[in-house]
Amino acid sequence: MEIKKLITKYTGYDSFKNKIEHTGLMDAIYSNTVSFLSDPKFASKLAQNSNIVAILVNPEDAQKIDVEIEKIIIEKPKSIFFDIHNEFCKLNISRQVTKIDPDANIASSAYVSPYNVSIESGVIIHPQAAILDGVSIQKGTIIGPGTIIGTHGFHCYDDINGNKKKVYHDGKVIIGENVEIGSNVSIDKGLMGRDTIIGDHTKIDNLVHIAHRVHIGCSCLVAAGAIISGSVTTGNDIWIGPGATLSNRITLGNNAQVLIGSVVVRNVKDNERVSGNFAMDHFKRMLRTRSNI
Repeated sequence: MEIKKLITKYTGYDSFKNKIEHTGLMDAIYSNTVSFLSDPKFASKLAQNSNIVAILVNPEDAQKIDVEIEKIIIEKPKSIFFDIHNEFCKLNISRQVTKIDPDANIASSAYVSPYNVSIESGVIIHPQAAILDGVSIQKGTIIGPGTIIGTHGFHCYDDINGNKKKVYHDGKVIIGENVEIGSNVSIDKGLMGRDTIIGDHTKIDNLVHIAHRVHIGCSCLVAAGAIISGSVTTGNDIWIGPGATLSNRITLGNNAQVLIGSVVVRNVKDNERVSGNFAMDHFKRMLRTRSNI
């Protein structure tokens, strides 16, 4: 079913001025995208993304949009937007038969979805691992026991009746070459045009959680128990220490280091080393600690 028909179904709006082909957030990468606005502070972002051609918005906030865009005025725009997205995804599921290179070594107790998975040569998948649909694993990569790749992320919303629902994840997980992923790691798939990506030669320790839409660079090291929240982007050669937590949508530069147990809520620059809760430059933290002794 076309998105326009679903928009009409949920909103009654049928006077379309633009071609609409995709649902997306404010960082939408596909042209002809419909999005939503539930907080006027984000209205300025509409002018920065020409891919968004239509917006679901409530009557009050519609008056605060000063860019030329098709406005679909409706109460509870966020709820209706995600209802439309979920139904559109479920009605338009694409299923391609999984492709596994004969040189891959997959344990008999591992699960690989019969659809939408690509596994290249030299890949090793250990017992009890689960590779769900929408996952691409490139050559030479090792997946540890009990690891689950391709789960739907924890993006929730209230429907029009106030009930909690999860957003359907229509993206992928793309794991590069010669990556090593430890045991009992969970990696969520992407959403609305931004896939979850693990760069070549990256090593991920046990019990790590990588949320939806995360981009991890090449040759990175992620130690045990780290939590990387949604839409985080890292450069190459970064270090994330044991038990560290990264808040959503932050960026780590090349060669950045997040030390053990840190809670990071801001961007980290190239070559910067941060520690603590909330994390700050490690050298400055040590000076502050020393001055308080």
